[in-house]
Amino acid sequence: MLALKSRWIEHAFLDVFESEPLAKEHPFWGLPQITITPHIAALSEPRQVVEIFANNYQSWRDGFQLKYQIDFDKGY
Repeated sequence: MLALKSRWIEHAFLDVFESEPLAKEHPFWGLPQITITPHIAALSEPRQVVEIFANNYQSWRDGFQLKYQIDFDKGY
């Protein structure tokens, strides 16, 4: 954070954090040199999306837990 405040780094785009969602009182929210994205920093390749969907469909069909579920209580 010192590198941002001292302008050694001009701007940072941050997408993933150790603890998520990032707490509302976290200092990153107040720094204009930081842009926080909601896990959209990387593009998804159609082939990857189809593979994930197919694997999840098979898990669902066979009665297993799905991967990559959204937890609305956590906010993501």
